[in-house]
Formats: sequence, structure tokens, C-alpha cells
Amino acid sequence: MQPTPTAQQLPPPSRESELARAEHRGKQVLLYAPRGPLGGFFACSRCGASELQPDLLDHRADCPYRPPRDR
Repeated sequence: MQPTPTAQQLPPPSRESELARAEHRGKQVLLYAPRGPLGGFFACSRCGASELQPDLLDHRADCPYRPPRDR
């Protein structure tokens, strides 16, 4: 059985990929990996941030999906 790849192991989406087309339409793409005691993890397709719930993702500083921080 092959291990499930983590977001860090996935190549960045190519221009022709489903991920790129979804992002071009203004959609944030999250990947889901069904593992762990609580069902699975969500990961950002751009920066690889992963968490149990999508709203808890702490995107990298250079990720276009990182929410603006309060100053």
C-alpha cells in the first residue's frame, strides 16, 4: 500500500492542471488526506499548510491564500 503524499510532496500545479484551472476561476484549492484518528487533514495546494479543519490553516507568509493580519 502506497503512503498518502503530503502537500509538501506534491508538485506545484501546472498551468494545464485541474488545480490551476480552479485557481484561475478564483477558487482556493485544498487537498484532503484521510488519515489520523479524527478522519483526515486538509492542506493548501500552494504552500502545504495542513490542519484538521480548513479554517485553521496557517498559510505561509508568501501564500496568496494567507488572510490579512491585523496590525
